[in-house]
This record gives sequence, C-alpha cells and structure tokens, in this order.
Amino acid sequence: MPFPEHRHSYIYQEAKKKYGKRIEGIHWNYIDSLQYNKDNDTIFIMQEAGILGEFDFIIWNSKMFLFYGFENETFVRVDRTGLSKYAIQLVNDWNIDKIKEEDAKGARTIPSYSIDALRIILKNGNCTVDYIDFVNFDNDENRDIDYSEISLDYIYSQTRD
Repeated sequence: MPFPEHRHSYIYQEAKKKYGKRIEGIHWNYIDSLQYNKDNDTIFIMQEAGILGEFDFIIWNSKMFLFYGFENETFVRVDRTGLSKYAIQLVNDWNIDKIKEEDAKGARTIPSYSIDALRIILKNGNCTVDYIDFVNFDNDENRDIDYSEISLDYIYSQTRD
C-alpha cells in the first residue's frame, strides 16, 4: 500500500490493525511535522498524560526532536519536556525488558504519569509499529528538562540498522 498524502493516516491504520483502541489517543497528525524518509527511517513517539491534566508529547527520529505540550489550554510546540532523559533513552533503544522492570518500580510512585510509546519502522514504503505503555519511572531531578540538553548524537550514538 503506497503512502497517502497525509502519511500519518497510513501509519495509524497499520498501528490500529495491531493494537486496536489502545493507540487511539496518540496524536498521529504530528507525524507529518517530522522530516522523515518513508523508505528507511525509524520514528519514536512518547506521549505522557498526568493525573492533573499535564501533557507532554515528543516525536523524533535521527534528524530531529519535536516537543508539544499544553500552553494556555492549547496544544502547541514547546522547547521543554517533562519526560526524563532516561525514559527517552530506553524508548529510543526500545529496551522493553528494562522499561518493564522500571515500570514495575515506578508504579509505586505518586503522582504517576501514564506514558504511551511507539516505535515506527519505515522500510521500503512499508511500516511496522511497536507499542508499549508504562508509568513514568523517572525521578523529579530528571523532569522538566530543556530539549537542548538532549543531544541527537547522544541518543543515536548506537548505530541503527
């Protein structure tokens, strides 16, 4: 199936086939804001919703990070994220075992923040979507970091196939 003009709809349909209603709350339309190669790229999404209405959304690949959040009751692009570097790194490495291990510990903290994470692998016009949800397991000293502190070189220091 070729990519349509609004690529997020194709990726969403592929994800929905595999995960159903679990992925309906993801802000799929922001995928189109990211510069990516539909024939060979990996896209990551992390979306966090707090119990008090806080919201963070990050989408990235090897070329760029985009951060979104609520400001003045509007969903806008921002320059900060409340997600921890550690959580971002584990998602970037797609280290499911470690995420589950940390999730089991983090589930005991209050307040807890629910995170949806996706890895979208684009290869030769096809896509594979992997999904995990977990409770944010970071500590307060890792929260509310400036995106400039996250280096693409650091995140992508391990070569991807």
